Amino acid sequence: EEDLAQLSLAKLTHPPTNLGNAYVAPRNEVEQELANIWQKLLGLDQVGVHDSFFELGGDSLFATQLVSQLCKNFEIELPYKSFFNAPTIAELAEVIIQKLTEEIDPETLADALKEVEQLSDSEVQTMTDLVRLTE
Repeated sequence: EEDLAQLSLAKLTHPPTNLGNAYVAPRNEVEQELANIWQKLLGLDQVGVHDSFFELGGDSLFATQLVSQLCKNFEIELPYKSFFNAPTIAELAEVIIQKLTEEIDPETLADALKEVEQLSDSEVQTMTDLVRLTE
């Protein structure tokens, strides 16, 4: 993360104005993580999920750094070109979620489903209530 901050300082970008997109806040953990990384990398206070990385002042050097950081943070393989096909947080979050889903071991998933199927109705209700509290 220090590398991102140093790279951001070296760029000395000015906050973009009039991008034409209304600000939309991150809607899930992946989008929030992406927004945090972009803000540090680009030296911005706020990044909406529909803002284009390149319209915000990002360039190919920053994109390389970003993809490297994303691979590390999310523990996935993310092809560099996939970023260019999805240059907004919303689009990139979908790509990352898809990658995370693909990398789940089918056997682990099957075991987890078996455990869920064995839960009683009251246990399911308790878990549902807990999930609602964290949202």
